[in-house]
Amino acid sequence: MAKNDIFYKQTLNCLVRDRERILYQGQVSALTTYNEQGKLDILPAHTHFISIIKQSLDIIQLDGKILNIPVSKGILKVVEDDVRVYLGIFPAASKAK
Repeated sequence: MAKNDIFYKQTLNCLVRDRERILYQGQVSALTTYNEQGKLDILPAHTHFISIIKQSLDIIQLDGKILNIPVSKGILKVVEDDVRVYLGIFPAASKAK
C-alpha cells in the first residue's frame, strides 16, 4: 500500500494535556468535539486543521471505549494523523469591579 493512500493509517496519535499534566496519550480510532460550527469528528487521514473547541472531547479508543473529557475551551490541532489538544490555556475572564 502506498504511503499516500488514504487508508494507509487507521489510527490517530493523540495527546491531550492541560497546563499541569497529560490527560491522555496514545493511539485512538477517532475523536469527537465541538467548535463554533457544531459537532466535529476527527478521523484518520483528516486534513490539517486547527480549531478552538468547547463543550466536550470524546476519545474513541482502539477497543471501542469512549473517554469523555469536559472542555470549557481548548485548542485542537491535527497534522498528519497527529492530534494535539491543549486545554485550560485561555486565561480566566476577569470580573469588572
